[in-house]
Amino acid sequence: MNYSFNSRVRYSETGENGKLTLPGVLNYFQDCCTFHAESVGLGGDVLKARDRAWVLSSWQVIVDEYPAMGTEIRITTAPYDFKGFMGMRNFTIETMDGKKLAWANSNWTHLAISTTEIFTRLRLLRKLPSLRRTVCLFMSLYREQQSTTFQ
Repeated sequence: MNYSFNSRVRYSETGENGKLTLPGVLNYFQDCCTFHAESVGLGGDVLKARDRAWVLSSWQVIVDEYPAMGTEIRITTAPYDFKGFMGMRNFTIETMDGKKLAWANSNWTHLAISTTEIFTRLRLLRKLPSLRRTVCLFMSLYREQQSTTFQ
């Protein structure tokens, strides 16, 4: 099942050249899968209540062209495989007339929030700057869980 949303590149998302930055591309991809999860009833609150989280393990991102400020774009994601605790998902950013600007393949790990083993894995992930934003969300959920569990 694909999920898409439309947006417009904002000034605050552009670099000095007036075009969307790589972090901006990654943010659109992250927002798209978050919106998708919310739309099917499996958003952050539901996962937290189930003591679960999806953590980005890796991705390959190709940007053919960075869109300029004001460009209307469509961001799409599609999960395509699940193997054990791993999930795979693709992303695209296209112009409204269908020109593909950027695309990515990603691998996600489905983890229980409360286990010590997960924290050990996350400590390793926190050292990788490209994953810091995704891990940050998970760590805040983990800390909330720990503060209520160990008081």
